[in-house]
Amino acid sequence: MGDGSAEDEQFPSVNITGDGTIGRAAGRGGNVDRADMALDVAMGVAARGGDLEEALRELLHICAGRRDVVEAALARCTDAVALDGHDLTALRAIELLNGALRTPLFASLPR
Repeated sequence: MGDGSAEDEQFPSVNITGDGTIGRAAGRGGNVDRADMALDVAMGVAARGGDLEEALRELLHICAGRRDVVEAALARCTDAVALDGHDLTALRAIELLNGALRTPLFASLPR
């Protein structure tokens, strides 16, 4: 680890900041917020042909039950579909994100 190996590329170092963004290790390209990560998860599950259960497991890991993060990911995915309505992966990701929002796991914002 830390020597530029393939393992480093699969699991880059990240630091979660107080504002919910994730600062990647130096040289890895700036900040990524949780909504971007949630969108990446939904797109990945959709691309693999995964189901809602798989998406929920991964989204809970990234979002920690925060509905606002899933809603932001859904908004970004909806914007992407508005640009390319033929993107079947993005359309499936929207279904997965909507499905997640309908479950009790993301029923309301935590206080």
